[in-house]
Amino acid sequence: MKTAVIVGSGFAGIAAAKVLAKRFDLVRVIEGDIPAQSFHLHVLLQAGQEALERIFPGIKERLSKAGCPEIDWSLDTQWENHDGEFPRYASSVRALSMSRLLLARTMRCMITENNVEFIKGKVSYLSQLQGDLIVIAGGQNLPLDRFLQLDVPSEKQEINLTYRSYVFFRNDLNLNETGQYYYQIDPSVNRMGGVISPIEDGKIIVTLIEYEHEYSECRELSDFLRKAREIPSDNFIKIIGSAVPCAGPYFFRKKDIHRRLLPCLPSNVVVLGDAVMSLNPVFGQGMTVALQQVELLQKNISTDEFQDECRLLGNLPYQLSRYGSQDKGLGKELLKGYLKLCQSYKFFHHLFLKQLHTLKVFP
Repeated sequence: MKTAVIVGSGFAGIAAAKVLAKRFDLVRVIEGDIPAQSFHLHVLLQAGQEALERIFPGIKERLSKAGCPEIDWSLDTQWENHDGEFPRYASSVRALSMSRLLLARTMRCMITENNVEFIKGKVSYLSQLQGDLIVIAGGQNLPLDRFLQLDVPSEKQEINLTYRSYVFFRNDLNLNETGQYYYQIDPSVNRMGGVISPIEDGKIIVTLIEYEHEYSECRELSDFLRKAREIPSDNFIKIIGSAVPCAGPYFFRKKDIHRRLLPCLPSNVVVLGDAVMSLNPVFGQGMTVALQQVELLQKNISTDEFQDECRLLGNLPYQLSRYGSQDKGLGKELLKGYLKLCQSYKFFHHLFLKQLHTLKVFP
């Protein structure tokens, strides 16, 4: 009996289980803890949603019926940084907006295959699992070198990023015709930004984003609002107004981004998702890249080919994470110059949105 074992039941692991259920007699998924960032805003970009629909046919309709709004990333999005606002117009870059918890629950419910088995990862007794294919999707904190018993070097960049989030009802906020708001953080100029984005059931996640070396949680709403006033634009605090949150606060801390330089792996082992490349969540590309990696599993290619293609898939997102998290450097200056062009010219803005969403730039 052909068996696949998946280490990790997060976003990448669940998607991998769905595609491998068609190729293996038994798929065993080792479950872990709920990720710390699950209660914060998670963006699944347009290319990611297209991949998700191919893996889970009908899921977009389910999410839409669950109350997830569709956002035009130009027309519905008020996006600004220290240089001003970005243009707004009807664009082709659109995506549903939802909480990660709803997305994960919907994906899990759509795994109806009888040959998928979930195993709790808590250590109560020791057992040995064997598989014809081992998929490691255990997340960014998985000690991959110990797990594989191999030396696994990595490129690493410290970012010291903190998310602080509350959930509000949309009707309590001053969003008016704006679908979502984003003040883009830039560590070379300002270390505080924020995003206000809709999820299901008429709710909004409001998140403060800060690059900081000294971490503080801000457990009171008054402390959250005090920090929000450090954003250079007052639009963020005006949208919140005097609204009272319905859930929160939630905290998430990310110390670094990394890309693991995998050695030659055993022929039946693949690594995907944050376990192989962990991006800056500010750019929202992590889940989309993970789904594109999962689609590679459907090609039934060799382990070495798979990891090479995963690396190619992640090159542009990783460089965006890397340069966007830096205080200075040539790559940083080129990115800043590009974004200034985006603010002045609709053509470049739409081009950047397509690149951000990992879409084909030209037909």
